Amino acid sequence: MDNNQLMASIQEKNLAQVQQELRLPVVGDELGLLTAIENTKINKSPVEEIKQVLRLILIKIGLRSQNWPSDEEKLVLIEHIVKNYGNHTCEEIKLAFDMAIAGRLDVEVNCYENFSCLYFSGIMNAYRGWAKEAYHHLPKSNLTKIENVPVGTSDEEMAEWIDDWRVKVKSITNPVLIPNMFYDWLVSKGELNLTKEQKLDYLNCQAVAVRIYNLSELAKQEGEHGESRKQLNDFNTMRNAGVIEGIEVERLKEIAKKIAVFDYLKNNYNEA
Repeated sequence: MDNNQLMASIQEKNLAQVQQELRLPVVGDELGLLTAIENTKINKSPVEEIKQVLRLILIKIGLRSQNWPSDEEKLVLIEHIVKNYGNHTCEEIKLAFDMAIAGRLDVEVNCYENFSCLYFSGIMNAYRGWAKEAYHHLPKSNLTKIENVPVGTSDEEMAEWIDDWRVKVKSITNPVLIPNMFYDWLVSKGELNLTKEQKLDYLNCQAVAVRIYNLSELAKQEGEHGESRKQLNDFNTMRNAGVIEGIEVERLKEIAKKIAVFDYLKNNYNEA
């Protein structure tokens, strides 16, 4: 999928149909989790994006500028984040700190003018504990934990992992829950072969519908002045202009891949 494919026109009828099929009985922070995990993983994100998130949370927690991490300390912090939280997303970092500031995580939010790796880990580990429980409220019934990519996964282990998801997918109503690495593995093994037309449909219609739906639902929860409302407006402006760019390009690509795997797993359930 290349960027030029995003220039293809989106059929509004199909877009509406996909949105109607998405029924997510989740609210509040759980919806924020659903939207956050659909974004690009930290270990695949540009360093500048991680820096922007850090700047945002430094402002949000009220850390005085004279106590902000130095450039050297920022590099150490970013290395720590990528190494230990690389399978999360920058949106999850925002969600974790928003929840901590609002008192919805069982963690000390005051950094006492020392924004360190230890302090950051405290917030993120509290978020992880909450996320594991919140996952129960996402659109599925038998998933019990946030699934991270196993290190050094063999082909046999990957095949078994995907077979497990052939069953799980029957109770999932939103494809963003599909693990990221499934698509590339299935394609490399010749299990998933999409035509150009199918790729365009997944990217330009279905992925767009999922992105709009999730942002719309989260915007309703956050209210008129929430960040998701601005993201939704910016996304719709790009979509209406026929040019989607920036980080949204990568987000749509990842969502499109997840939808393709979602359909593959449902269609091949009896073969498991």
